[in-house]
Amino acid sequence: LDSDLIVTGDLTDLFELDLGENYLAAARSCFGAGVGFNAGVLLINNKKWGSETIRQKLIDLTEKEHENVEEGDQSILNMLFKDQYSSLEDQYNFQIGYDYGAAAFKHQFIFDIPLEPLPLILHYISQDKPWNQFSVGRLREVWWEYSLMDWSVILNEWFSKSVKYPSKSQIFKLQCVNLTNSWCVEKIDYLAEQLP
Repeated sequence: LDSDLIVTGDLTDLFELDLGENYLAAARSCFGAGVGFNAGVLLINNKKWGSETIRQKLIDLTEKEHENVEEGDQSILNMLFKDQYSSLEDQYNFQIGYDYGAAAFKHQFIFDIPLEPLPLILHYISQDKPWNQFSVGRLREVWWEYSLMDWSVILNEWFSKSVKYPSKSQIFKLQCVNLTNSWCVEKIDYLAEQLP
């Protein structure tokens, strides 16, 4: 998950998705108006990535193509995986920050997509971030609602629900909530590599 998004609902359904032989699942870039998929929300096939040394392939491709990419890691991921990914519904990566581009390129259909109920993941792409002093993007108030929320509200919500695990997932005996920025987690690369 990118850092410029808000999760507004339960994502349990994502853990039930069967990726088959695909390397990942992702939503279309800019509701199909962009090229390929948007890399802000990725459901990754960890076993396939590990067995096929995808990390090294991405590093090699980046070293080769870094001067030819317009959208950083997103361009590299689209180059490597092209059509070898599953499509996620737009509600799992609702790229609300594309409003300026939609207006500039006359993609009016984007403004006709209903915003209620809220999509499950709001992704504030583009430079018009809701935390900027002069933001005009839609749904910026949702970001502020979450930004100003006290951690106790989040924890109370989590612990008050009886957590339902997907049928195929492992049920853990202990629960841990880590309230820190990911850049503060030591050896995060090692932790990510150890994921099943």
